[in-house]
Amino acid sequence: MTRRMGVCVVVALLCLATVRPALAGRSEGAERLADAAKAIDIMQESDETAIPDDILAKCRAVAIFPDMKKIGWGIGAVQGYGVVVAKDAEGKWGAPAFFRIRALNTGFQIGFQSMDTVIVIMDEKGLKSFMSGDFGVGVDASVAAGQSRKRREAATTADLEANLLSYTRVKKGLYAGVAVEGSKIAYLAEETESFYGQKLKASEVLVDKKVPVPDSAKALIEALVKAGKPPAAAPAASAPAAEKPADKKEGK
Repeated sequence: MTRRMGVCVVVALLCLATVRPALAGRSEGAERLADAAKAIDIMQESDETAIPDDILAKCRAVAIFPDMKKIGWGIGAVQGYGVVVAKDAEGKWGAPAFFRIRALNTGFQIGFQSMDTVIVIMDEKGLKSFMSGDFGVGVDASVAAGQSRKRREAATTADLEANLLSYTRVKKGLYAGVAVEGSKIAYLAEETESFYGQKLKASEVLVDKKVPVPDSAKALIEALVKAGKPPAAAPAASAPAAEKPADKKEGK
């Protein structure tokens, strides 16, 4: 790595270091959960960005990184803080665990982008990667760009067989998009402990269900349940009533 490139990396990471402080307790965790619920609601409002309901209905878990930042200053750096929630054997969403996503993108880049990113965890392998503590997206678990509700028919077999499907809603910035492949995702044990008041492994929260769903997560759970249901069909237009034939007047 050249000296100039090294300086660019440091500058990008320093900028991202100020994006969001670590959790200090339940109130900060509740705020992050509210941001995650809002991200899902807004993403599902438009067919351009909405995750298909059948994908959410059959997935194993979801990771939501609201207001994720990408900053380019020679080298592009991505960082976001979010939550993961998983389903139990009956398909019910459980308590959240806290995670971080980071990446460095090579190639000269200048700009800023803010986005909501959702990674749909399709199977057990994908979930185990998250619970491992620290893993590389696309290395330990395969990832594909998820097709929105509008472009659902464009999904390939490879897309549907991926362990992870990523969805992004760009909020503002100069970049056209962001790829999560190559990112590093880590479980934030200290943040999760700060929120629940006890030390917990990711598996204990997501699979063993050692903590109940907190009240602050209920809006997120409701948003996910709603997003996993097929959109209501528009009422069929009623056929115009047939005109009654006019009575014939009898001649005198």
